Amino acid sequence: MRPESPRWHEVTPSEFAHEREGLAHLCELLPDRAPFHAWTNFEFRDRDGKWYEVDALVLGERRLHLLELKHYRGLITGSAYRWQRGGRSEDSPLLAARRKAQRLKGVITDALHQLQPNLDPRHIPYIQHAVFLHAPDGRCALPPSDAADLFGLDGHEQRSGLRSLADRLLEPPPPDGRPGLIDQDDLLVALFERIGFTLRREREVGSWRLTGGPLAEGEGWQDWPAEH
Repeated sequence: MRPESPRWHEVTPSEFAHEREGLAHLCELLPDRAPFHAWTNFEFRDRDGKWYEVDALVLGERRLHLLELKHYRGLITGSAYRWQRGGRSEDSPLLAARRKAQRLKGVITDALHQLQPNLDPRHIPYIQHAVFLHAPDGRCALPPSDAADLFGLDGHEQRSGLRSLADRLLEPPPPDGRPGLIDQDDLLVALFERIGFTLRREREVGSWRLTGGPLAEGEGWQDWPAEH
């Protein structure tokens, strides 16, 4: 896909060189034809009024793909829930990506039912989460079962220990045909414009500046990293 293609929707230009490189790799992998589309660097608000940041959302022939990009260098060990890297332990980004996919599916479903109240739910494409580890010198040593939704750079499979991102994004349509709305990619583009994917922006709360996405959440609250 060409960066200037009408199928490549850059909602917010990235301010980070390594993220731009990861997105450029993603762009090169995608065919510049129907039904493929990609939206990058945007925010959306869920049913409860909570905000979520998305690095990339890709419409493929089988489903929608919500991608979390991570420029993690060095060795990654641990499990699907907890990672160890560089002497530190942290929650797996797979958890946040899955949560975002679930929230976005609710937003898309609500908006579609407003447009077409009698829409068959089977026509709504599934949103599959994935984490794209795009640092050239990164290596994943997680058990295969815990790395099922992790992908690396195309052509770096042996070094990274991960399947190419192309394996996920270029999946063929299911044997019984695509979900109905995938064949109406123009309708999905209009729908996302209706939802109003917004620019990523710097947020301030009092004298605090939020410095990333939410770390945890519960009923009526979210935990965000911030600096004074």
